[in-house]
Amino acid sequence: MASALRHHRGRSFKNYLLNRRLQLSYALSTTALSATVAATLGFVIYEQSVFASSQILAGLDGVGMEWVDPGVKAQIRAELGRADVSLVATMVGIGVVLALVLMASLIVMTHKVAGPLWRMSQCLDAIAAGRLPVAGSLRKGDFLQGLFVTLGATTESLRARAQSDLELADAVLESCAQAPGERPAALTAAVTELREAQRRKRAALA
Repeated sequence: MASALRHHRGRSFKNYLLNRRLQLSYALSTTALSATVAATLGFVIYEQSVFASSQILAGLDGVGMEWVDPGVKAQIRAELGRADVSLVATMVGIGVVLALVLMASLIVMTHKVAGPLWRMSQCLDAIAAGRLPVAGSLRKGDFLQGLFVTLGATTESLRARAQSDLELADAVLESCAQAPGERPAALTAAVTELREAQRRKRAALA
């Protein structure tokens, strides 16, 4: 029976980082860039909030506002200060959550590339080791589907050619076995070498 490449049937968390250096570097750099942009926008929003608060406070201290009770003014100042602090805390909290979600999403997305690349490297390593594996298929949602199909077709073509060579060699060996008379030493050595080559080729197809 032809050997198929080993692959994970399901996606568990520990299997998402097939290429830690590639996936984490991409996820971290993209998340850092996004966090920088978000922090810049957050700072602008915070500055606008502080400016609005200062305008309100300036209005309370302006001419004609003496009628407002000082206790009320103090309460308004405290509320505006708490609002500014709450705004910062909210933006930081949302930013952290979004950064974590973005990083997790990027790891999942890069897994859909790293997974197929890992499967293809397995196939190529097997061919380099003298085996002709069945490539199988990628999971739904993985990238590089077309490239993997081409690799699978290539291995199937190599397997078909190897099988054809085996059948031809079997026919030659059968003819040699049925040939009358004593075989020359050179022919005997060639038959032995051919049988060994068949054994290796069958092992490659197993």
